[in-house]
Amino acid sequence: MTVKQEAFCREYIRNGGNGLQAAKDAGYKAKDDGCYGSIAVENLQKPAIRAFIDAEMERINNSKICGEKEALEIVSRIARGEANAEGKAPHESVRLKAADMLLKVNGSYAPEKLEVTGDIDIAAVLTTRKGRIKDAKKG
Repeated sequence: MTVKQEAFCREYIRNGGNGLQAAKDAGYKAKDDGCYGSIAVENLQKPAIRAFIDAEMERINNSKICGEKEALEIVSRIARGEANAEGKAPHESVRLKAADMLLKVNGSYAPEKLEVTGDIDIAAVLTTRKGRIKDAKKG
């Protein structure tokens, strides 16, 4: 990839995907906007340029998303009642919600596993249920 193509990629990302403007800002020379647009289309069809833009966009997007560890740290600070950047402590209801979220994440509400052994007569269960349904409809 040339220096100008890399500049095109960076400008394309910076300006939110305007290829025509990216071609201008990257230093390409053309006689009018139609030619700048053609340069942009041609560049965006090149696999190396497309791969570079895609990789940079993924890197940018991933840096904006907080990971599991960071999210748990934030919720933990709220549950402990630590003050935020403005010096305000979270309200008690917010602290309780944060504590509840942490308990759920850590599996504190998970039901106990129950092991059932033996044979179940499915026909008898279905017959009993069918009888209850008929009785309910009559009543």
